[in-house]
Amino acid sequence: MAYSPGYKWGQTDSHVIITVDVHEEHVNQHDFTPNGSILVKGEVPNKGPFKMQLELFGDINVMLCQVHFKSRSMQIKLTKQNLGAKWKSLQKSHVKKPAQEKADFDFYQNSDDDESSHSSADSNDEMADSFS
Repeated sequence: MAYSPGYKWGQTDSHVIITVDVHEEHVNQHDFTPNGSILVKGEVPNKGPFKMQLELFGDINVMLCQVHFKSRSMQIKLTKQNLGAKWKSLQKSHVKKPAQEKADFDFYQNSDDDESSHSSADSNDEMADSFS
């Protein structure tokens, strides 16, 4: 069985951030496509080769995507094509969530984090309407 590195993901209004648990020297290739495909390949000593391929929930702006290598991980910062859109998951709905995929609470965003002009009464009315 091939090695599958763990990874976590989170999002902001404009970006999706994926942190892969793999050192820079173990990554041989990383590619992105505008329709939301990511490929990361490499080999980890004593664990073997790996190929991480993701079919992202939404489209990305490839020209604005960035890769940063940290001491023990690779961070991929993807710019959403539709700024402000909230992704329900990292990958498209037909893709089963892999066991190695985790939420990154450093980049977790919920509706309470939004800076909006709605009062709490407005928010409660909207919530009540959604259950009607």
